[in-house]
Amino acid sequence: MRVPPALTNSVTAASKAPVVPPEEEYSAVSPVDGYPLRLPALLAQPDDHLKLSTHQALLRQNIEAFEATPDDATIHARGRNRAILAGQVGIRCRHCKNLPVLQRQRGSTYFPNSLTGIYQAVLNMNTVHMQVGVCTEMPADLKNEFVNSMCTTKKHQSGAGKQFWAESGKRLGLVDTEEDGIRFIRNVPQGSKVLETITGFEKTKYTRADK
Repeated sequence: MRVPPALTNSVTAASKAPVVPPEEEYSAVSPVDGYPLRLPALLAQPDDHLKLSTHQALLRQNIEAFEATPDDATIHARGRNRAILAGQVGIRCRHCKNLPVLQRQRGSTYFPNSLTGIYQAVLNMNTVHMQVGVCTEMPADLKNEFVNSMCTTKKHQSGAGKQFWAESGKRLGLVDTEEDGIRFIRNVPQGSKVLETITGFEKTKYTRADK
């Protein structure tokens, strides 16, 4: 299986590699290009422990990229300058995602305008949803783990910045578009302009969602 190109950014490693949960919903990866066949997909990457602080690696195990439903597009668009579109990629807490949208706690879902915005969106989710433990569906032991990871993360393990997180998003098959927000490469709408292609993606081997 071809693995997406490794990233060149490097940050002091955490001492122990995090274990990514083996849920079947996250395991479908193309044997052709190494990218996920579908979303949702965890933000976590196998080499996170080499690039990120312990706390950032833990965050990525508990946040997933997903494609907005019509309900997401309607509810999350309130108070925003830019509309949320069905199919647009956002990030959300993996624990409360099955609750009705209006029953999820504050900060459970974000829709960055671009890949470089994923980093700040994750920081926001950490501050108002993950770290403070307001998620009603997150196990108590995991809430404690978040608190402990903040206490044990050293200053030199502060983690990687927005460009690293953007490049990591590309490894999940996410792309920026000119007017349709972040999109999953296998479901880019007809006529949408992708701002940057993904290395090694064999688009001719897949049927687009709109065909």
